[in-house]
Amino acid sequence: MKTTKSGSYPPSIIPELQSYSHFWIRNHLEEIKNKPPSIIYRPINKSELKEIKALHKEWFPINYSDALFDMIGSSLYSIAAVFDTKEYGESEIIFAGLILFRVSHNESNGFLRCTYFMQNTYSCYIITIGVIEELRCLGIGSELILRMQRQAESLIEMPLYIYLHVVVYNNEAIAFYERKGFIRAEHISDHYYIDGKFYDAYLYIFYINNAKTPIVTWENVGKMFKSIMHFPARVKSLFVNQKIN
Repeated sequence: MKTTKSGSYPPSIIPELQSYSHFWIRNHLEEIKNKPPSIIYRPINKSELKEIKALHKEWFPINYSDALFDMIGSSLYSIAAVFDTKEYGESEIIFAGLILFRVSHNESNGFLRCTYFMQNTYSCYIITIGVIEELRCLGIGSELILRMQRQAESLIEMPLYIYLHVVVYNNEAIAFYERKGFIRAEHISDHYYIDGKFYDAYLYIFYINNAKTPIVTWENVGKMFKSIMHFPARVKSLFVNQKIN
């Protein structure tokens, strides 16, 4: 049994290889190291859904329904990172990574400044993003995020922010999103149910299209509490300095 690594899975679960793309990459690692593939970014085709589903089984401990994948190309946007094996003397398309996202109307403007009250606004939600294990740290995930952002900013709905959920134990993904400028907006209890257990999630937001962020956020509330906690020590230090002088 061949296995892979994914931070989305609980540490006690080791996911198995499922996709043809990953098997191909495992069998051609030396060639890829000697000659990195030329990655092309494009939408997913309907004929490729079987491979997309297999990749999701490797990356995520959630059973996504066929109905979700059937929406790709209609209500769901997609960007795939692929390369042609012609570079290696073969003739197949291999997936290195992909991102699925949707744009929808905001029922409330809770993550926006009060000036947006009573306005029709939209947001972009990242449903899934993943890169094959051996090709991580090559900038593919960053490029997928960047291209998704550019596409979202160009849409007629003009979404004001991009957001996503991430399970709290996925430290690698959390660090990645924070490097990309995403802000932690919420801590949601029991958001995921995985292998018989509930897990909390963080909600991360990235503002686009010159959106005005709320004055009060998770981040500045945290800074305020830290400041309050350190206040007694600062006062004590001030009195000590006065006595010395």
